[in-house]
Amino acid sequence: MSPEKSYQLDLGLGLEEDLTVQISPFFNYFPNYIYLNPTSGHDYFYGAGNQVFNYAQSRVMRYGSELQAEYHFLKYWRAGVAGEYLYSKQLSGLKRGYGLPFAPPASALASLTYEPSWNGLVSGAYFTIDCRFAASQNRIVPPERPTPVQANISFVKGDGKLYLLLIKKSANYNPRTIEEVDLNKAIVYDVHEHKNEQSIFDFGNAEFDMETFTVIRAIPDLIIGSEKDNNAPGKNVINGAKAWESGEFNMVVIYQNTTHNKTIHKSIPFTIDYN
Repeated sequence: MSPEKSYQLDLGLGLEEDLTVQISPFFNYFPNYIYLNPTSGHDYFYGAGNQVFNYAQSRVMRYGSELQAEYHFLKYWRAGVAGEYLYSKQLSGLKRGYGLPFAPPASALASLTYEPSWNGLVSGAYFTIDCRFAASQNRIVPPERPTPVQANISFVKGDGKLYLLLIKKSANYNPRTIEEVDLNKAIVYDVHEHKNEQSIFDFGNAEFDMETFTVIRAIPDLIIGSEKDNNAPGKNVINGAKAWESGEFNMVVIYQNTTHNKTIHKSIPFTIDYN
């Protein structure tokens, strides 16, 4: 293999007022990118059965962007969002046309912060609630598998419900609350709820017990082209206005806490190639 080279273009744009915005797009070209190429083999002799990866080299194009925004809307309150997106494509080699292994999906972190003026011994303390979103990753390198969609909301209690929906962009439909969800227009990727939680905890559509190292609730699969979605308690047939097709979609995440009358909404665009 020859030494890896990279040609990179970075841009930075910023706005600093009550609304602070920073966006950092970038472009990379590698004439000889070195990466770990996944294979279908497993090492049962020295690797405890783990998957085998081989070093490979190819021409690679990558581009993406990072976005940060923060808005001070009251004296002690501010809201923020941070997102990142990366697209990669191999331009040569046996896996030409595919992306790169372990490529992260598009993700976003929304936050709400309360930072009062403290008197006395305490200074600089603040309270923050975060909600992290991650889109599915369908640009994989065989034999990788697509990653599912996971949403986590921090510092919740009481009763709450989470919806993850796939909605065609052409439908011009973007529900922001659970009451606005129309199951004739939306494909339910996942729905999960918590009830009567007395203590503050982190809630998401995947649950894992760190003490016993067991999965309590796994993220469901939803294969593009499936006859039914993952709605609960009863799955819905995917047909009519929401039937599968190629084009632009939105992954809409809605969390609604009925105990405290709070709602979080996020929409993440992505593309489906249904050929």
